[in-house]
Amino acid sequence: MFRRAIVVDIITHPNILSEQLLNSLDSDRSEYVLTRKKNRNFLKKLPRNSIIGMFVQSKERFIAIPFFSSHIGFPLKPNEEVWIFEDETLSNKNNEIEYFWMSRIHGLNLYEDAIIRILTVNIF
Repeated sequence: MFRRAIVVDIITHPNILSEQLLNSLDSDRSEYVLTRKKNRNFLKKLPRNSIIGMFVQSKERFIAIPFFSSHIGFPLKPNEEVWIFEDETLSNKNNEIEYFWMSRIHGLNLYEDAIIRILTVNIF
């Protein structure tokens, strides 16, 4: 099943995640707090271009790894909307990997860039 989500942040180099960021993923006072807690060793082994996302409907925060391999990696920026694929067979088994991000959600040219999207939402 595909769901819409907003990119909160992008994990470009997981092996150098700071202790501060790792702590903020568990802290209730952080914008990065995950709905389901994750093992720190798992977080340090994430592939590049993994994201911290937030579902549009439920505001649940999660980690998603790229669906496509790294040599086909798509660029992302925080605040862009992406398609998230939920692998129900993995999430039902309490696996650390539950979600994959596919690509940005395309719309009119007006909304193609995150900066323009933010500006237009604030204007209208």
